[in-house]
Amino acid sequence: MEQNPDICASVVQKRKQLDSKDAGLMSYLKAKFSSLLRHEDSLKMDDIQKEVKQLKQEMQKVNNYALAAKKASYLTLEGRTRKKIALGAFNPSQTRLGTPLRALA
Repeated sequence: MEQNPDICASVVQKRKQLDSKDAGLMSYLKAKFSSLLRHEDSLKMDDIQKEVKQLKQEMQKVNNYALAAKKASYLTLEGRTRKKIALGAFNPSQTRLGTPLRALA
C-alpha cells in the first residue's frame, strides 16, 4: 500500500463509489459524474490516507480473526487427542505390545 499510492487511491475511489451506490441511485450517479469530470481531484490526499488507514485496520481485524479461529481449532483437536489417550485409545507412541493372537487351525 505504501509502495503504490496510485493504486491505493483508485481502490479507495472505487470503494467510495460502491458505498455511494449502496446509499442510493442519486448518490451513485453524483459520485460517478463527479469522478468523470474531475478524476484526480475527486478525493483529497487526507481522505485517501484516512480510507487507507481504515482499510488496513479492517485487514488486520480479519487476519486476527483467522489466526484466532485457526488456534481455536488446533486447541480443540489437541484437547480431543488428550481425552482419547486418557480413556485408553490407541497411541502410536506406546512401546508395549499386546499378547499375540493364536492362528486358527
